[in-house]
Amino acid sequence: MIITQSPSLHHRELVQLYLKQIAQYNTYLKAVIAVAPKDLLAETAAGLDEERTKGNIRGTLHGISILVKVNIATVPELGLPTTCGSLALLGSKPRKNAAIIERASRTIAIILGEANLSEWALYRSDFADWGWSAVGRQTQSAYVWGGFRRDDPCAGHNNPGGSSSGSAVAVAAGFSPVSIGTETISSLIMPNDRSALYTIKPTLKIVPQDGIIPASLEADSTGPMTKSVLDLANLLDVIIDPSKTIIPEGGYKSVVTGEWGNIRIGILEPDV
Repeated sequence: MIITQSPSLHHRELVQLYLKQIAQYNTYLKAVIAVAPKDLLAETAAGLDEERTKGNIRGTLHGISILVKVNIATVPELGLPTTCGSLALLGSKPRKNAAIIERASRTIAIILGEANLSEWALYRSDFADWGWSAVGRQTQSAYVWGGFRRDDPCAGHNNPGGSSSGSAVAVAAGFSPVSIGTETISSLIMPNDRSALYTIKPTLKIVPQDGIIPASLEADSTGPMTKSVLDLANLLDVIIDPSKTIIPEGGYKSVVTGEWGNIRIGILEPDV
């Protein structure tokens, strides 16, 4: 769980720790395609530190750094190119942020950078490598030695999964406490499983898709990747549009039980 209420917490220091972690390990992992300009991050973090000192807390995730998948539009002022991992979109300049970026900026406010992905969200080719893009190159698992093997199946030992490969590996590697990915078919679930995280594919259309490069208008959704269920619930409270669904009173975090006592598991029998 992210600790955000400590009086000794300084977002400027946290940002520097994440940047140090990225600088140390991303050359190999290639989970992050771009990091926001350091002066912008420092200015934003300082402003959030001041807000916290004055008791102006935006929410549970006030000042938390977040990485977003690189198919999610960001304006040039954020210093983060929106390429979907493709050389064809280098230099593109979205006129406005994706709706989900606006929602995150209002309540979290530190968009640390953009995460690598399987190029075009794995719709570049039926034979594309999982976690590879022309801009970001090959994302590697944060947990498995030896690197990606092209003969590894999609859920194989060395495969980081995709298409939200960088979003998952980045959180697993400590580049940020939470991230945002997208899914058409398994693009949140698979890389999340490979990186030992928590995620959920929200019901279609309850998370705004405006400004996200689409794969399917009838199957795309956007979701969080985190290291705890509580962080997952807190981020859902940020990104879901309450006008599109019924949210529990007190938000999704209010129904997190913290225990597994009444869980039921369904198993699909292949022969049935």
